[in-house]
Amino acid sequence: MRKQAKILFTLTLAVLFIGSVQPLKASPDKYTSEDANEYVQAGNWQNAVKAYKYLTQQEADNGSYWFFLGYSHHNLGDYPKAVKAYNKADENGFYAPIVRYNMACAHAKMGNSDKAHAWLDKSLQAGFGKPELLKSDADLESIRSDAQFAGYVKQAKMNSAPCEYNKNCRQLDFWLGEWQVYNTQGTMVGTNRIEKALNGCAIMENWDGTSGIKGKSVNYYNPHENKWYQNWVSANGTIINYEGYYKDGVMHLAGTSINKDGKTEMSRMTLTPNLDGTVTQLIKHSKDGGENWYVWFKGLYKPDTEMSASDEY
Repeated sequence: MRKQAKILFTLTLAVLFIGSVQPLKASPDKYTSEDANEYVQAGNWQNAVKAYKYLTQQEADNGSYWFFLGYSHHNLGDYPKAVKAYNKADENGFYAPIVRYNMACAHAKMGNSDKAHAWLDKSLQAGFGKPELLKSDADLESIRSDAQFAGYVKQAKMNSAPCEYNKNCRQLDFWLGEWQVYNTQGTMVGTNRIEKALNGCAIMENWDGTSGIKGKSVNYYNPHENKWYQNWVSANGTIINYEGYYKDGVMHLAGTSINKDGKTEMSRMTLTPNLDGTVTQLIKHSKDGGENWYVWFKGLYKPDTEMSASDEY
C-alpha cells in the first residue's frame, strides 16, 4: 500500500494541515497537529506515532488523529496497533472509504483474510472508488487471487463513476456526439457538440449557430426526484430552465424561457432519436400561459463527420 497510498492521502493531508513546514524538532513533551504532519510528510513514523498518540489523548473524538496514528503504525509494520487506531477513526466518523480500506490492508498483512475481505466490502459499500489501487497495492497481495477480488475491482470502478452505471443517467446518451443541425427548410443553422462531463453525471451542450449566437446547457438526472433538468444560457442573454422525464424513447422537458429583458414565455422541448441515427429537437413556446403554442425551433441533428474526424488528429 505504501507508495500507491501516498498519492491517495496527499489531498487529505493538505486539507487537514495548513501552514508552512518548519524544520523537524526533537521529540517535545507536547505536540501540535503541525508537528505531527511534519513527521508524516518526512516519513518519520516513530515520531509521528508519538505525536498522534499525544493528540488522540487531547482529542479522543478526533477521527483524523486516530486515522493518522493508525497510518503511522501501519508504515512501521505494527499492524495490530494500526487496526486499533483505524477502529477508533471509523467509530469517530473519519472518511470511511479510506479508513476501512486501510483496515483491510492491515488485516491482509496479518494474514486475516476473512477480516480483510469483510473490511474491503465495507470500504466499497462506503464508496471506495480506486480500482487501480486495489489492483496494485502490495498490502493486498495475499488475497488478490481470491475469487471475490475481481468483484471488488468492478465495484470500485462503479463507485468511481456511478452515473455511468445508472441506466436512468444514460437516457440522454442518444444525443451525444458532434452534430450539424438543419431547420425544416433543410438549411444548416448551426453545429452542436454534446458531450459527457463529471464521469457521465452531466451532459454538456455546446451550440454554435450560423447566426453567430452561441449557447450552452448542462443536463443532468436527479435520482431523488426521478427527473431530468436542463439549464440553458445563450450569448444573447436568453435563459431556459427545463425539467422533465424520459418516456418511450423520447426526452420531454418543460420550463420557462427568460429573455435578456426579463420577459418570460412557457417552453416545451422534446428530443427524439430517429431510426436513421438523426435526432429531432422540437421547441414550442407559449406567450399566453399555455393556451396557444408556436414552434420556436425545430431542428434535425445529423452526425457531423467532419467535426468527429478532426477530433482524431
